[in-house]
Formats: sequence, structure tokens, C-alpha cells
Amino acid sequence: MLILPNISLTETLQQLHTAAQHQDLAQFIAEGETLLSQFCSIQHADATQKQLEDLTLSATVFDNASEGIMITDANMRILRVNKAFSLITGYEASEVIGEKPTKLASGIHERAFYEHMWHMLNTRGSWQGEITNRGANGEPIAEFLTITAIENAQGDITNYVGIFRDISESKEQQSRIAHMALHDALTELPNRNSLARAFPRLANLCQRHGNMMAFLFLDLDRFKWINDSLGHEMGDHLLVAITKRLKERLRESDFISRLGGDEFVVLLPELSNARQAANVANDILQALTPEFVIGDQQLTASFSIGVSIFPQDGEAFNILMRNADNAMYHAKADGRNTFRFFNRSMDEEAQQRLTLETALRHAIQNNQLSLVYQPQTDILGNVIAAEALLRWHHPELGNVSPEVFIPIAEDNSQIRAIGDWVVETACKQLAEWNAQGFVLETLAINVSLIQLHDNKFIQRVKATIEKYNIPCHQVMLEFTESKLAQEISTLQNQLSQIRDTGIGISIDDFGTGYSNMGQLKHLKVDQIKIDRSFIQDAIENPEDQAIINAIIQMAHALKINTLAEGIETDQQWQLMQDLQVDQMQGFHFYRPLTVDDMNHLLLNRLPPI
Repeated sequence: MLILPNISLTETLQQLHTAAQHQDLAQFIAEGETLLSQFCSIQHADATQKQLEDLTLSATVFDNASEGIMITDANMRILRVNKAFSLITGYEASEVIGEKPTKLASGIHERAFYEHMWHMLNTRGSWQGEITNRGANGEPIAEFLTITAIENAQGDITNYVGIFRDISESKEQQSRIAHMALHDALTELPNRNSLARAFPRLANLCQRHGNMMAFLFLDLDRFKWINDSLGHEMGDHLLVAITKRLKERLRESDFISRLGGDEFVVLLPELSNARQAANVANDILQALTPEFVIGDQQLTASFSIGVSIFPQDGEAFNILMRNADNAMYHAKADGRNTFRFFNRSMDEEAQQRLTLETALRHAIQNNQLSLVYQPQTDILGNVIAAEALLRWHHPELGNVSPEVFIPIAEDNSQIRAIGDWVVETACKQLAEWNAQGFVLETLAINVSLIQLHDNKFIQRVKATIEKYNIPCHQVMLEFTESKLAQEISTLQNQLSQIRDTGIGISIDDFGTGYSNMGQLKHLKVDQIKIDRSFIQDAIENPEDQAIINAIIQMAHALKINTLAEGIETDQQWQLMQDLQVDQMQGFHFYRPLTVDDMNHLLLNRLPPI
């Protein structure tokens, strides 16, 4: 408790003013207590002229201090407040003098809070801490407050002094920082940290009630292509729109979060069976069915969803996350826009996938990749072109099928580096054949649509062609029709750039992707490859023959070259001749050949020019 010292009041006021200017609250409070005790004591003493002058100065400092000050009597009746008090609280002095400080109480704090405050005042003579009061406008005010009990020389409490500073802005900033740490900035959804915090609470709730909880891992299909084609701003608008639809479809008790990028996680607590999780997953897929209209763009979106169940598929957060992620990859592999439940075999496949993904990262540096070349013939069986095919031989894993490692490379974006290597290697080999006089009409190079979404891909292809002094028309970029049909609306610009350079465009597996004549007309491709599935049964199946004939007639009307894939018998060869296909490719003629074998073939079958 403070006892009146025998010091100069003027000197104390000057120190107080200095402390207030420098915003040193601790010093201000300590020196303010001295000042105010002097001030209170002068009211009960005979004042000299010097003391009156000091009192005038003290009033000036008191009123101009930046901190709010309130003085009460021993019964907690307010005697005086300063200007800062009125500025912070909105109360004029006349509205609070004679009242008790409870007039400012916000009602936020519990009884125990005030009991502790009075305990400190009664035992130590002071209390200090954060408190929320309420201003004259009814709005809460966060304050850092110090209350000090002032005693006279006889040890009796004569006054209480409260000195406080408005910390509302600081608290709001802290609140914003805390919010940012637990929420996604774009969608305002809880983030991964918030998800990890919520999981134990929801898991405990399920365990107490004997229920299960579903862990849904949502991955937006082809979102990277939208970003690359239409820009990140458009992608952000789409994510916000998707978030709104998700919120509309989920319960209040469900927990939805965004992990980042195109990944979301939804926790469905208090489920009685897995069928309920399937219903919600299907409902989420249906929610994305209507097109999203953003500006002048109409966008389609879909999710691949993996589902794991607590506690059957794991009790730990990371395990359930991993299992749902594994199931999501299976949903993608099964055609996207669907959901799959986790099962134990997926875990083994995921481990194998991780092994392949890790090994694939070093495949180029370790010279494990190679190209083989499958000849393409004219209708008489003469070699006139070829297709470059990628192979991967790992010293421990052996030969890994492209059907296995290409999807992995596409998912983790390694396909871009691998694709550039393929273009470089194929063009270099084509230049060597040209130099030897073995001039093929075209060399087809398979391209992933992920590569095509890279705005600089076509520039790199053209630069490589120029590097090896190859005619552009001699290079044919080959795309899978089933995938191109899904992205055709967003790839028109890139395909136009390819045509403008003179590079050929070939559509692989034609007939399986539901392309139409209108699309072919706008694409202006150079070649379509009739899918082997039609060729295999064409001899016995008149319907397949009719489809092949229709494709050939349509292509010829549009001045598009046709190539039949998968020719394996003399009968199939004869049928293709009858239907007037332009080129053929298949094991009946040649399997994929190494560079040495291809050199030998060209030397004997293709006379040097």
C-alpha cells in the first residue's frame, strides 16, 4: 500500500508527465500513485501558495495524461476522472462522479474474477491485469488496468486509484493473428492445424456415445489445369464458390477444413454406420454438378473423395488422414468424380506407390529412362513413320510399366521434367536419322495434358526443334483423346499455338473419348489413331467395322490422316486396306524397337535419300 512521502509535488508531476509522453505504463503508474496521494492529501491540509501552484500543475498533468485515470474514495465512489477516461469510455465526468466503477462493468467476467481482484487489493494493496469494461455506447473495451489502494499516515485507506490503457486494438490484432494461425486465408475455413485440434474432441465424443466418425479427403479434379489455363485468380474464385456449396450441404456438427491448394477434409462425427458417410460423399459430388458461373466463364468441377472410418481404419489423426488420402487416389484412378472407402490393400499399394514416386525422382539423373520406337507403316506395310515410347528400367524394381509410372508422374508434376527429356531425346534421335538420310515422314511424341497446360511448354518444344534443325512438320505431338475431350474448351489456345508452329497434332485412342465432328473441325488435327479396341473385334463384329469405316470417311472428309492401332493379323491388315485407312501400327508389323534395332530396320527398309 502507498504511504504519503515527503517529496516535491512539482518534481513528481514533471516525472509523471515525462513517463506519460514515453508511454512507459509501469513508470507512469508508480509515479502517478505518488502524485495522486499528494493530490488527495492536499485536500485535507492547509495549502501554501507553493502547494497550490503544484496542485494546479498536477491538475494539468492529470487531465492531459494519455492513460485513463479514475479516483474513488474508500467506499468506491468516483471522485474524479481525467479527459483520457472520457475519451476511452465515452462517459463525461458528470455522468460517473458519485457513481461506483461497477457502472462500467461489462458482465463478461465471472464472480471469481472480481473476488481475486479484491483479494489482491486487500492483501497487497494493488491489482493489475486485463479487464473488459463497457463504454457509454455499450461496446466492450479491453483495458490493461492497475488499481492501487492509497493509505494516509495512520494506515487508513482513503482512496483507490485506477489507471488504465485501451488495448482493444492490440487484442483485435492478437485475435486476427490467432485466427490466421487456425484458418485458411482464402476460404476462411479452418486449416490443418485447426483440424488436428478438433479431431481429439470429436473422436472422444464418438467414443463416449459408441458412434463412428468418417474422415473424407476431398481433392478437386484437374484444378491445376484451371489455374494454369485461366489464372490463379479464377482458381481462387472457384475455390470460394465450392466452399459455399460445401457449407450448404453439411450439418452444423460436421467439420470442414481446407488443407491448401485443391484439398479439403470433412469430418463427419456421430455416425451410426458407414452408409451415412457414403450418402454425404455422394451428396458432396452432387453439389458440384451444376456449373459454376464466375465472371464470363462457366466452369465444371468435381471431387475425388477418399473415406476412412474412425475407429475401424485407425484411431490416430495422421493414420486416418493417410488412409483417406490413399482411398482418394483410388477414386481418381477409377475415373474421378467418385468416392472410395479405404481398405487394407490400399495401404500396401500406397507404400508401393511411394517407393515408385521416390525412385522416379532420380530416374533422369541416373539414366534409367530410355526411348524405344515403334514403326508405323503405309497401307502396303512400308515403314514411313514411328512413335517414340518411354521406358523405365530401375536396377532393383526392374522394368516399370508406363501405365504405372506415368499417372504417378502426372499427379506429382514430375511429368513436366520427364516430358522435356522425352522431347529432347526424341528430337535428337530424329536429327541423327535425318543426317543419315533415313527421313521419316513424322515421329510421334506422346504428351500429357499437364505439359500442355504449362504456358512455356510449346516454346520449349519449338526451341528444341530449332536446336536440332528439324522441320516442324516432322514432329507429331500425340494426345490421348479421352483426356483431351474433357479439357478441349480450355486448351484451344495451346492447340492453336501448336498448329501455328507447323508441328503436327495426333489424337490417340480415337473413338473412346466421345469426340464429335465439330470438335475435330475446330481442332484441325493432322491425324487420328483409331483405337485398338475397335480393331481387335472388327473381323467378327460388323458394328466395329461400321464404326471404323465411319471414322475413316469422316476424317478423310476433313482432310485428316488416319492410323489404325493394334494390327496383329493378316486379316486385320486386309480389312484396313479395304476400308482405306492411311497408316497402320501394330505387332503384326513391328514391336517397339531399340535405337540399334531401329537403325538396322531403317537401313534395310528405308533407302537413304
